[in-house]
Amino acid sequence: MTELRRRMDEDLLVRGMADRTREAYVWAVAGLAKSYDRSPDQISDAEVQA
Repeated sequence: MTELRRRMDEDLLVRGMADRTREAYVWAVAGLAKSYDRSPDQISDAEVQA
């Protein structure tokens, strides 16, 4: 697990998200990263909105 994914999962856990919700969020961000062919932290807000 990458550092970014681990931090995201920990943040969701601290906020009280259910296991399945955390899995869905991580899956969605991974799909976004795959679509843009780069790390999620390198995708701008404008790109996500588009």
